[in-house]
Amino acid sequence: QVTLSLDDHRDLAVTEPVPQNGELPWTDEATRGHEGLSSCVCRTVIPSAYPYFEGHFRGYPVMAGVVQLHELVLPCVRRVRPELGSLAGLAGLKFPERIEPGQSVEVWLRWEKGGPSVSFEIRNDTDRCTHGRLVFEQTGTAP
Repeated sequence: QVTLSLDDHRDLAVTEPVPQNGELPWTDEATRGHEGLSSCVCRTVIPSAYPYFEGHFRGYPVMAGVVQLHELVLPCVRRVRPELGSLAGLAGLKFPERIEPGQSVEVWLRWEKGGPSVSFEIRNDTDRCTHGRLVFEQTGTAP
């Protein structure tokens, strides 16, 4: 359900519901493998009223890098690579474009079968917003 209200400046504000548990709804998960490499694409829509935009920044909302990793990338990795342990390191992180409220985003993951690292990209409809590599402690058997 979408709510219409007036904000602090008496402008019309449209509020979309944010999931009760704080997790974003992911759809169209597709996983592929070829010659020892695997990949996955997960899709979601960032709610206009997503609480992580509060304070970042009024009139120019920006999703902080740590939020992108914690709320977008890691949940996707955990779904397709549950055998990986704790996050042990980050490499090559870049944030060339901002992620805005209401945007559709795709999280692209790539990894070597059995390997402890996952490369990722976050894309909106037109740009690559974020990319890098996460390195994990490996605790179980890799798919």
